Amino acid sequence: MALLCAKIAPWLIDGVIENSAYIQIPLRLFGFLKELDYITQAEFSLHSWYQHLVISGSTKTHFTSNQYSKNHFKNAYHRIRNILDDEHLHTQALHKKPLIVSYHSAQDFDFMPPSVKIELFEKLENLGFKAKLIMIEDESEVDGKFIKNLNHGMGMSLKILAQKELGLMLRQLHEKPNSAKIKQEISFQSDELSYTFTQENNALKLSIQRT
Repeated sequence: MALLCAKIAPWLIDGVIENSAYIQIPLRLFGFLKELDYITQAEFSLHSWYQHLVISGSTKTHFTSNQYSKNHFKNAYHRIRNILDDEHLHTQALHKKPLIVSYHSAQDFDFMPPSVKIELFEKLENLGFKAKLIMIEDESEVDGKFIKNLNHGMGMSLKILAQKELGLMLRQLHEKPNSAKIKQEISFQSDELSYTFTQENNALKLSIQRT
């Protein structure tokens, strides 16, 4: 969520410290994949807990897989939510660039493959972002306090994460020269749709135009 905020409202975000964030959000989280397969595309499942019982759950949004519906989940809707979209990353690079620090497990293959996180940070660095990725590689880095396992999220202590990274980030921000007034608007072209995010009277507003 923090990385998505930095995408759609960069003027509000000075820095991001995050753990195991999704970069490409799985389709099963958009609330319509139950239409295709209510078990394999469920948001959560408890079938591994029981031998003869399968319990799967999904939320339902207005989105649908029906291409004839006005709520069809078209590619443009996915792109605007995708942190790794190349065209959108280049658009972001033209605006205020937040500092970014990320932790991720090298064993997080089920939820957010580490290769995707590495790809994102390589692109961010190439575009001039000051972005640091700390990849937790193996059991030698599991200390039981800060890092508790190598699963998604690593059982990480957010308190220790803040102690390790927040002070350093605040000092880096303090050392940065004051910039000129920042335009509170950003637009992303997403296939046939143009998304424009602006801020007016302390409220974030979205305008979607068909191009």
